[in-house]
Amino acid sequence: MYNKIIYTKNCLHLGDCIYSLIFFYNINEYLRNNNIVIYFYCINEHYPQINDFNNLDNVKIFSIDVIPNDKKVYDLWIGTSDYNYNWYKCINEPMIGYDVFFCKYYNNILKIMDIPITIEKFIYSDNKLSERCIYINERCNDYYKNIDFLINNSMPKSGQFDYNLLEFNNFIINLSKKYNVVTTQKVENIKCTRDFNLTAKDIASISLNIKNFIVIESGIIAGLYNEYLVDNPNVIVYNLSKYDYHYCSFKNFHLKKNIKDLNFLT
Repeated sequence: MYNKIIYTKNCLHLGDCIYSLIFFYNINEYLRNNNIVIYFYCINEHYPQINDFNNLDNVKIFSIDVIPNDKKVYDLWIGTSDYNYNWYKCINEPMIGYDVFFCKYYNNILKIMDIPITIEKFIYSDNKLSERCIYINERCNDYYKNIDFLINNSMPKSGQFDYNLLEFNNFIINLSKKYNVVTTQKVENIKCTRDFNLTAKDIASISLNIKNFIVIESGIIAGLYNEYLVDNPNVIVYNLSKYDYHYCSFKNFHLKKNIKDLNFLT
């Protein structure tokens, strides 16, 4: 039996849910020490990937279809109006890093939950990432080894990037003439994470062996918020968003407004 069950939800996109999972990774030691379990509800579309991303004994993932109606459920979507601090209020304040916002946002929720801890840096630690990376290399016959660039070129869901499919594909094709590239959405004759149906957690795992990333500010980039990549001087993450407020304070994350800003790589 648990001392306490805390009910939470996030009904938005995959990336939003992964950021919620990172929040849980940050507080998991407290959950274990105090025998507290988190129930997290997400939409069916994302349930398999969110459940796969979860490596925490004290966090249980459920479909939003079975969310209880008789319990207090904390909404973890950053835009919710349930709290006195959310994303829409933040963007009217002086500029802070996206990762810094997450610390402030979730620290506010921790106070509301009456959990007496503070998140200082919004990254997660998962010692099974490396183990999974080895397994994927074995399962896929080293298909994802010796990759120079991982590119998240999937369509953004929230209009955070002016997405031109033809322009993006041409950039990828030109980059592949110099480097070994893998994408998240298939481009003809280019390796893709979908070739072996990799999940968001799989992609976070193979990223441990990759030094360069080009990622639209969406689901995949959240998995890169891990202790192996963040602030690593040997890794470069080009974060694509047209909004200044999507920049990260991590030293090796570089905000780029459009794909033309990366033409120097080709």
